[in-house]
Amino acid sequence: DVVGRALTIAAGGTVTGTAVADRIGGNLILQSGLGTGTGDSSISFQTGTTLGTGLVLQTMSTKMTILGNGNVGIGPTGPGATLHVAANETSANTGIFESNGASANGAGLRLRHARGSVTSPTEVTAGDTAGIIAGQVYTGSGFLSLGEIDFGTESTAFTSGLRPASFIS
Repeated sequence: DVVGRALTIAAGGTVTGTAVADRIGGNLILQSGLGTGTGDSSISFQTGTTLGTGLVLQTMSTKMTILGNGNVGIGPTGPGATLHVAANETSANTGIFESNGASANGAGLRLRHARGSVTSPTEVTAGDTAGIIAGQVYTGSGFLSLGEIDFGTESTAFTSGLRPASFIS
C-alpha cells in the first residue's frame, strides 16, 4: 500500500533540560511572494475533498485564503471582509462558539467599536453602534435584510464600572 506523506513545518524551540526558565519558542512565518505596484498575493490552504470509496484521487480545493489586504476567507477564496465565513452545507451551523470547563461563563461573541485606530483607539460618540447582528436572505439578485439587532450608545457619559445610556434596537 502506498500512503500520502505528512509534512510538518515547525519553528525552532527550546529543548527539555534547558537551564533558563521562560524561554520564547521560535515564530513560524508563512510568507507569500512579493508583487509590484497594485499586484497582490495571497496564501491559500488546500485539502483533498472527500469522495466515496474507491481508487479515484481526491480533488484539491482551497478551504481557507488570506488575501494581501489581510482579509481571511474560510470557504470563500475572495473574502469581502476582515473575516468572511461561508459554506455550501446543508447543516444549519456555519459557525460554532463553544465553551467547556468549570467556568460559569459560556461561549461569547463580542462586538466592539472604538473611534481612532486599532493601535490607538479613542472614545466613541453618542449614537455610535458597537455592532450589528443582521439576518439576510438571498432574493436572486442580492441579499435582503430581514431584521437586525443594533447595539449602540446614546451617551458618552462614561462612569467607571457603569454602563452609559445605551440601546438595543
